[in-house]
Amino acid sequence: MLTASAWYSGASSELIDATISQLEAGNQERVIDSLKELHKEFRPSYESSNYDELVEKAVQQMTRAEEPRWEAHDQP
Repeated sequence: MLTASAWYSGASSELIDATISQLEAGNQERVIDSLKELHKEFRPSYESSNYDELVEKAVQQMTRAEEPRWEAHDQP
């Protein structure tokens, strides 16, 4: 039980850290979209929880680098 608590706390801490840093960086839409997706997929359970995987996915979505955009002046 103690291990599960530490595991859950670690994942939650990572989610909170990513949320704060991305909001401070001005990425509100990305944060909202990621949290909505996490909320949709999250199913609380003591028996089989993939909370850490869902949090990792949300954090990756929040912190992904923007795709480079091709500008007309960038092309040869």
